[in-house]
Amino acid sequence: MDIQHLTSFIEIANSKSFTKTAEKLGYVQSSVSAHISTLEKELGVKLFYRQTGKGVQLTNEGKHMLPIVEQIVSLASQLAKPSSSPETLSIATIESLSRTRLKDLFHAYPAAYPNINLVINYGNCTDNLNQLRQEKVDIAIVLAPKIIDPEFSIQVFSQESLSVLVSPEHPLAKKEELAPADFQQLDIILTEKGCSYHDLFIRYIQENHITPRKIVEINSISAILELVHTCQGVTFLPEISVLNQIIANKLHPLKLIGQKTDMFTQIATRKNKTSANAIKLFLNDCSSHSTLE
Repeated sequence: MDIQHLTSFIEIANSKSFTKTAEKLGYVQSSVSAHISTLEKELGVKLFYRQTGKGVQLTNEGKHMLPIVEQIVSLASQLAKPSSSPETLSIATIESLSRTRLKDLFHAYPAAYPNINLVINYGNCTDNLNQLRQEKVDIAIVLAPKIIDPEFSIQVFSQESLSVLVSPEHPLAKKEELAPADFQQLDIILTEKGCSYHDLFIRYIQENHITPRKIVEINSISAILELVHTCQGVTFLPEISVLNQIIANKLHPLKLIGQKTDMFTQIATRKNKTSANAIKLFLNDCSSHSTLE
């Protein structure tokens, strides 16, 4: 029985709303609904029903369970409290993931565990894994092809689509897919070396014998997009990092013909450190926030 599921149950009972509970705990509403569905299956009872004008109400079984669940969560909270100084959990990730895919997770974790200090460092994927390998951080969160490394335990958090992105006014925006010939003598704007999608696109250029007019490398997605918006080149990024601009038709995503460009957001830990309390709690929260089925 998951403490996060029990916490969601208590919050819904108090607020009478799945939506308000999701906002308070830092989840999407579907995750809260999944928490309750799983809990009801485990307990074998229905916990809530909807009443017009009064929101979500506890069933008789739910009313019976509420004080018991509150006691369980309270006891679990006491067990999680450190006996001396607070724990610190250090995470290395990339800024674009922190602002998008990991935003709810990074909001919920410190709220759920106030006695654990969360420290987040930004770097490219290669640097982040090296930080973990050198034991400078507890966790590395990267966007890359599936990682196979005997030193690391890997938890896949989500699958991500990568696209070539152009301004809607760019001549290539009329196409649906791009062939290698479309990039000849074109300005290409990429993130810095060591970034997984930078390296993927450089391999694509080399394998297809593409000769761009120039390749610009910038360690800032916002700076990259400023150039793309003014039709000064095209870029290659995870769609999640610019989803709002795609939805608003400020960027036009294009696929590469015959090229698989999906990658995965992955949580990496050192195999000899996964028993640490702060790490275990974080990995458990990752499972609740994951977009994978």
